[in-house]
Amino acid sequence: MPEPRTALHYAPGDNLVGAQGNQYAPGVDGFNLADVSGTWSLNHLPAGVKGLVWLGDISAHGADAAFRSAVNQYIGNPNLYGFYLADEPDPTGQWGTKISAANLQAESDYIHAHVPGAKTFMVMMNMGSPNNPSFMGTYNPANTHIDLFGLDPYPVRPQFTGGVNYGTIPAAANAAGAAGIPLSKIVPVYQAFGGGGYSSWTMPTAAQEQQILQTWGASVPSPAFDYAYSWGSQSGDQSLSGSPALQQVFAAHNAGSGAVDPSGTTMTATDSKGVTKSVPVIASGSQDFKGPLAGTVHQAVTSGVDTVSATSAITSETVHFGAGTRKMSFIGPQSVTVTGGGTDTVTTGSGADKFIASTGTLDARGGAGKDAFVFHAGGGVLKIEDLSFGAGDTLTVDKALKPYVQQAPDGHGGDMLTFGIQGHGVDIVNASSLSSAQMAKITYA
Repeated sequence: MPEPRTALHYAPGDNLVGAQGNQYAPGVDGFNLADVSGTWSLNHLPAGVKGLVWLGDISAHGADAAFRSAVNQYIGNPNLYGFYLADEPDPTGQWGTKISAANLQAESDYIHAHVPGAKTFMVMMNMGSPNNPSFMGTYNPANTHIDLFGLDPYPVRPQFTGGVNYGTIPAAANAAGAAGIPLSKIVPVYQAFGGGGYSSWTMPTAAQEQQILQTWGASVPSPAFDYAYSWGSQSGDQSLSGSPALQQVFAAHNAGSGAVDPSGTTMTATDSKGVTKSVPVIASGSQDFKGPLAGTVHQAVTSGVDTVSATSAITSETVHFGAGTRKMSFIGPQSVTVTGGGTDTVTTGSGADKFIASTGTLDARGGAGKDAFVFHAGGGVLKIEDLSFGAGDTLTVDKALKPYVQQAPDGHGGDMLTFGIQGHGVDIVNASSLSSAQMAKITYA
């Protein structure tokens, strides 16, 4: 299972060390988005590192004079990425100072107006439980105008059976989508701490951290940046800076994410003997995908048409698209799993294939096999060219979207299923309108 792919990696806490405080410590493991709180720190970042400025200490009151003064000093700074406005703010006031969406909106609007290109960011407070998270009625892009939202469903806790529950990660991503936070605006926060004053959490092992990354990759494949909490110890806890094992995991993750091609496309393949290999990406051209895998290098292309001519030795491929535009054809009886990311057109052969919509548009034609189509909360558009329940095809929609499903013409003779968000939904091209019996065959999970 692929990990999230992004070019920016953030690990806050004790970022700048050394006698003069100008050595960026997390850089040793490939982190390149720094935790900074002043112009001196921002100005002394090494080449290739951007700064995310913490403003959470003054973000409860809107764009008042103190806030404006704090922001203005960063105008025009080339090292600036954006501003961290709030960490788990409380919309109710039950656990601390109540921070209104209106105040956050005023702050984000001020930044966007006066610091062009700067991103605004916050981490959400879960108003439910770890297993049943909820962000309903709190904050989202519509009521705050914030660009990016961090989710921190830390899965390694003593309270869970066996000490870990990776299901908290997709649960949080789905809950965010139901609350109006699109997938493209979610920033995954990876657990890299535990113990000490944070005894409700356990420091992950290297194997658990790898699983955390892979679980996040299935839910949020192409975030704007990702976030490891935390580099420095906050309350006598274990942290990333003191764990060589976890540093090794993140160094590999940070080196691999986005390093192959800017589009973020990856492919893996499995042959009939169970051998699996990663597939590198080339920017253009054409490659035949032939087996057996052992000793063979395979490539996928990010533009044009990639023809996959599978021999009998190859039984399955997994394609994970990032941003960009592609047309890809897979020829042969193999099974293909495709996760969209940009504007993607995919045609497959006669295998049992799976198509998963991400934030872009995935236009899928599944061929003669029994195909599975999946649309998550926060997804863009899943365009299905040949849905046939009678032939064994399935359509699964996030259960959080079920109360909002509506049918409407797609404008091209097909049927559009919408879920209350303009420009998002499932376009069933080969059906003018689904019958009630067909609608009943849609699975909500």
